[in-house]
Amino acid sequence: MIVQLKTIPDIHAGRRLYGNAEEMQHLSVKDVARVMHLHHDQQHPQHNNRLAAHLEKIVCISLIDTDACRIYHWHSSPDKSDAELLAQFAEKANDADQLCTWKADKLQSVLYYRALLQHCPLELPQWRSLDAHLVNQAHDPLTPAHELAHLLDLPHCKTWTDEAIWQAYLREDMDAINHACISEAKMFAGLLSHWQYVQGEIDKAQYQAVLKACI
Repeated sequence: MIVQLKTIPDIHAGRRLYGNAEEMQHLSVKDVARVMHLHHDQQHPQHNNRLAAHLEKIVCISLIDTDACRIYHWHSSPDKSDAELLAQFAEKANDADQLCTWKADKLQSVLYYRALLQHCPLELPQWRSLDAHLVNQAHDPLTPAHELAHLLDLPHCKTWTDEAIWQAYLREDMDAINHACISEAKMFAGLLSHWQYVQGEIDKAQYQAVLKACI
């Protein structure tokens, strides 16, 4: 199964961890996020501007069963706790023998940190990192997923940056965030199925069925 998720800065964590506690409570969510990124840049000047996994809050998760050609999606809402979101995802994900995504290490870290913070038990199948299989074997770790998918004539979309997701969240445009998450999951499903077809793991009919589901 293919997994993709979208995150925003965990404002609650930012208020607790940084600055004066009383002052942080009076800052807007935008200003708290700026403080969080400032601390990140000071502590990790050589890294990109993505926050550490324990400072990210999941807002949506997409899951694609490439065997059954079915797409599942869950998103946060005022009446749904983080623990409920994780439990709904895990219930379906545990039907898989293996979970796949692009740059799996970071995604796993976010999931397990959120489960830890929510006191939510989370046991998932083995992970497979698509970039390790498709790109690193070609000794080119800089290849973006969307460019590779485009060259292979597969469903493709440019992945959203964390800043783009955050700005959409501030605009309360969850439809755009959900669409981005599902679109990227479809792209990854196409890449995985192409790899499996080339390697002889699935036949042409199975490969075409996945691509049809991802259009």
